[in-house]
Amino acid sequence: MKFERSSDPIGLTATKFSVDEDLPKNSIFKSDGSITDLSLNSLNSTARSLLVAYSKFTKLSNVKIAQLNGIKLPSNQHNITIYENLRSQFQRYPGGFNTTMTESEALEILDIKGEEIMKLDKDKLKRKHRQCMIQNHPDKGGSPYLSMKFNEAKEILEKSYMFRNKDL
Repeated sequence: MKFERSSDPIGLTATKFSVDEDLPKNSIFKSDGSITDLSLNSLNSTARSLLVAYSKFTKLSNVKIAQLNGIKLPSNQHNITIYENLRSQFQRYPGGFNTTMTESEALEILDIKGEEIMKLDKDKLKRKHRQCMIQNHPDKGGSPYLSMKFNEAKEILEKSYMFRNKDL
């Protein structure tokens, strides 16, 4: 049995060997004794499998990895990005804004609760509006659309029935 190593111009090394006796017809070797094709095919399939496995692994969350390994995590250690109270707030307001803003929507936008409505006056409305604008001003990276909605809510409430009898 003889072994020969040869390199091609791009740096791949092939190993050839020759056997003095005849090989069976179902042998994995070519008739010239080259195992290069077998090595490259196995390397190719290994690399492909590795890439597929890695791409699937990067999409798994820590919780899913723990589940796949049979590790039970307490519910407070889950990697949840939306907390339960925030989730309930999202479910409380399905969809976007109404096409024309109502007084009730304006009250919700400016975060004016039920008990505050009866005590609502010009100063309290200004404070609520200012608080919303400070938290979400466009100059500070906030949304111009939401700022527009805060201003619209303030205007709706200033013109509403609640303030007609009160001097603004």
